Amino acid sequence: MQINTLYSNAVDGNRGAEDELFAHLLVSFRLFVQQRVQDSSDREEIVQDALMTIAAKYREIRFDTSFAAWAYRVLNNKVLDYFKTRGRHRAVESPIGDYDPGGRSWEPDPALKARLIDCLRKVNSAQHKHARILNLHYQGFSTAEICDRLKLTTNYFYVMLSRARAALERCLETGEID
Repeated sequence: MQINTLYSNAVDGNRGAEDELFAHLLVSFRLFVQQRVQDSSDREEIVQDALMTIAAKYREIRFDTSFAAWAYRVLNNKVLDYFKTRGRHRAVESPIGDYDPGGRSWEPDPALKARLIDCLRKVNSAQHKHARILNLHYQGFSTAEICDRLKLTTNYFYVMLSRARAALERCLETGEID
């Protein structure tokens, strides 16, 4: 049966057609992604993500061309998102971190911790909100949670976070906030 016919039957409430539609899409999507992505676990994740997106939206959308074209466009977008994300992760990851020429491991600088604490105290005494934002952000609170807690707008939060980071950086470099 054609995929667009299965789609029409599934939208009309035929549970068997819906199961057959997604079974057909699963097999077809796996073949499509297999030709583009090497890692098998990533392939399966992309396929499942595309199927979840389609399952969530296919009943609400009426298609000008065809359901099949839309479904493959969703899958193609998921594959493109995968490559974009993978490219960003590769840019962030550094192979140098795994390289240890003399067998020495990294040792933290004890003076840095003392300077950091001293600078945080200086930032706190100069601008209490800056220190609070840095502290909450470091603890892993989301932007929305910090904004709710401190009664800030999102834009103002980012301005304050930028100023706080700049003050902390200046203090670590020069020992002074201003």
